[in-house]
Amino acid sequence: MITIKAFKNNQSEAKTVFTLSEEDYYLLKDVFDLYHIKKGVFIDPYQKTILHNSDLINLVKILNDYLKKINIYDKKNKILDYYYLFKFLFEEGYSIIFIGG
Repeated sequence: MITIKAFKNNQSEAKTVFTLSEEDYYLLKDVFDLYHIKKGVFIDPYQKTILHNSDLINLVKILNDYLKKINIYDKKNKILDYYYLFKFLFEEGYSIIFIGG
């Protein structure tokens, strides 16, 4: 499981937004791999990874491109939920921390 926390200015004030199940992590793994290739940041389920607000927009763009390419209805709907969540966090000025464990 991966806990995703959001913060605006101070990491110590980060609040848990949601928990990404292992199943959902693997659903998003292609997107995370694309992010790693394009931006050089590996989102690892067993490490702490920080995406600042300026990085989060890149994840949103990659999710958007990925959504245009997949045709599996159930998978697309689930990924669309994450797209809107990450987009909302970006638009509200949040940065996020992925904490694996």
